[in-house]
Amino acid sequence: MRLDEKLSGDTLTHSIYYILLQAALFYGQGVTIQQIMDITQKSRGTIQKRLDQIPEKHIVKIRYKQFYYKLNMLILKEPLMK
Repeated sequence: MRLDEKLSGDTLTHSIYYILLQAALFYGQGVTIQQIMDITQKSRGTIQKRLDQIPEKHIVKIRYKQFYYKLNMLILKEPLMK
């Protein structure tokens, strides 16, 4: 099953999930909110609101000098929503 078939929500939320998936696969520490803003061309508030709506178990949040986010790959073995 494809990731987008498991998700509900709007296009931006889907985009954020794919950005977090890429961060988990290709970037060790993840991506910052600023990087997500640059990719999506959305404001910090909009991105933060969407991240807050994503269940905590779906995201790995790492604190260095700033927060980095990536998808928790273990959730791909189970249904994503509810």
